[in-house]
Order: sequence, then C-alpha cells, then structure tokens
Amino acid sequence: MKDDKKNKLAGIVWRSVTLGMLVTAVAGLLLSIGHEPAVIA
Repeated sequence: MKDDKKNKLAGIVWRSVTLGMLVTAVAGLLLSIGHEPAVIA
C-alpha cells in the first residue's frame, strides 16, 4: 500500500514536470512568434 502511494505521487510529480516543460515550450514559441509578426502572416 505504501509503495502504491509513492508510485502515485511520483506519477503526479512526473506529470507536473512534463506539463511544466510543455507550457514553457509553448510560451517560448508564442514569445518568438510575438517578436516576429511575419511568421503569423
């Protein structure tokens, strides 16, 4: 039971880290597009 709880916590942390990296990548992409309006047009 203890191991299962630890695994679940690790899964949540891993998901949070992955999500954070995704958000950072998307934010960087949006920023780079914002600096270059020509990309949108």
